[in-house]
Amino acid sequence: MERWVASFVKNLEMSKFFFICFEFVKERHID
Repeated sequence: MERWVASFVKNLEMSKFFFICFEFVKERHID
């Protein structure tokens, strides 16, 4: 159970990281 939660949190942080990068690239693309 603990391992599942740890992997879930890790995936969540990765998703957040990719989302921020995506937004950043989108902003630069518009410029």
